[in-house]
Amino acid sequence: MADRRKLLLILPEEIVEKILCYLSFDEVSNLRLVCKTFDQLGHHILNKGFLKIEKLHGRCQKDFKSRLPRRQSERRTHALARHIDILTAIETRLSLLTMTFTKYIDLNLCCFIPGKVLDELFMILRMLYRTDNPPRAHEVLEELRDLSSMAMEHFEEKILLDLKKMNSEKLMNYSPYSQPDEGASMLYFPSTPQSTHSTSIASNIKGVRQWMVDVKKSVGKSQSRVNDHNKRLTEQATTINVQNATIINQVMVI
Repeated sequence: MADRRKLLLILPEEIVEKILCYLSFDEVSNLRLVCKTFDQLGHHILNKGFLKIEKLHGRCQKDFKSRLPRRQSERRTHALARHIDILTAIETRLSLLTMTFTKYIDLNLCCFIPGKVLDELFMILRMLYRTDNPPRAHEVLEELRDLSSMAMEHFEEKILLDLKKMNSEKLMNYSPYSQPDEGASMLYFPSTPQSTHSTSIASNIKGVRQWMVDVKKSVGKSQSRVNDHNKRLTEQATTINVQNATIINQVMVI
């Protein structure tokens, strides 16, 4: 029986990943607890799913907006008005999720953990294509709001503190521009090493940062000198005013 359980792990990772892709993202998220192999594959599948949902949302939004009339007043009563409202609300939710997770995904410190959120997002986007008259946005997105809010709160309260303690140096040197555009796959494949191109960009960014620090120091010194000059000018102006007043008094006496 034990050998049968190991049969799946004997297969190439590409085949195992293909099999796992038939599961829901929530199930994949739970399977990460089984072993290191499932953890790495789940890491990849969840991150790829988040990237896919962003692309699918953008494609849906572009498609539905292209079918709307040009006049803004006509759009409010158009048959696709609710579709656009739902997509706009999803865009806000995706932005919040991106701000919460992307930095740590880029640094390969974690993956997009809440698989259930991805399942809900895919379900809503598919529903928009199948339904001509969807419910109002607040009704459709109630579950998504709850799931994503709980996921973000859990991440920030239970996981983020440990990540920051264990990876303080990585987080300090993080820059969202340190990854090349064509290296998107690098962000979503934990086993892929960084390319030399990425390393050179990171090195250039460090140089720019150091240059900015030096410039700030130079500006600070210049500002200090300017303040000293201004102080002397003020003192000289005060002295001149006193001398002028003395001269005027002497002239009046004469």
